[in-house]
Amino acid sequence: FDDIAVDAPGGVRVAAAPSLTMSAPHFAVAPSGLAGTVTIDLPRVDLLALRGLREILPLPRNFDLQDGRGRAQLHATVDLGTGAARGDGDLSVRGVRARVASTQLFGDLTASVHARRSPGARETTDLSGSTFAIRRAGTGDAAPSDQGWWANAALRDAKVRTRDGAQFDAKIHVDAKDATPATALVAGNTAVPRWAADLFRMPVLDADGELRIAPRLLEVRSLVAKGGGQSLRLEYANRGDRHEGAMLIDVGAVEVGYDLTDGAQGLVLLGSEGWFARKQAALHVASDRARASTQAAEQLGRYRMMTPRERAEEAKALAEGCSLDPHACDGASIANL
Repeated sequence: FDDIAVDAPGGVRVAAAPSLTMSAPHFAVAPSGLAGTVTIDLPRVDLLALRGLREILPLPRNFDLQDGRGRAQLHATVDLGTGAARGDGDLSVRGVRARVASTQLFGDLTASVHARRSPGARETTDLSGSTFAIRRAGTGDAAPSDQGWWANAALRDAKVRTRDGAQFDAKIHVDAKDATPATALVAGNTAVPRWAADLFRMPVLDADGELRIAPRLLEVRSLVAKGGGQSLRLEYANRGDRHEGAMLIDVGAVEVGYDLTDGAQGLVLLGSEGWFARKQAALHVASDRARASTQAAEQLGRYRMMTPRERAEEAKALAEGCSLDPHACDGASIANL
């Protein structure tokens, strides 16, 4: 394809590309859906108006892109049956302005994404090693500046499941100028008072944590952030309209807990460390149970739709996973199949 243009329904030109090449060496249409592989080669795409993406893509309800333009490229091979992919892509966008809940954010973003097939999991793509960088960023309506906020992020042990409801799981490492945008997000969109949010500004921030994103689910697990002699530990889960979470702030002389759960009392001053440990354990148990129940139901439904040949291929993939690590062999998947 040559001279490609993508327009939003309102007439806004979102993107344009000089060329796109697609090849499908193996392709079939079956009662259970498409099968085979397709290779996509997109040497360059100009992103002309990010604000038009809302008309094209199902963006999260509390997220709105308002401005920005840039360039991207992609080379990938996609399994049509499972949605899993392998390949590489690069993205660079400037002048991004977005709204997350009630907070306005701006900045420049670059990303380098590396996708690989996950061994023993046909519908899973491994994104480990992908990196992201934010520059000239800030909150509110201020003008971008070279002295603005910056951050770097790297995905570790990151996987996205593309079938039966997309789900993203990753361990993430972040280093940043400070925690100013997080302070604004927390103070503007939760019941945490501004003075408590300001406690964890943390200059020269270094953080590690786990992120889970799925339909009607956002989880931040085991987040530990340090900087400027301060530290923050955070657990958070948003399941539809229900918010649950706990935060423990250590500023050296003072240790403060804050309950982020809907209807909770909020500030915890006495025994905050023990309180946080109990909240963390309870949130992990609830998360693991909900995840296991959802995955089992989705998996059973998918297996029921398979042909005998597809079931044989799935059994082979499960066997390969078990041979790689017998201790991690998924007995529930075998029973479902």
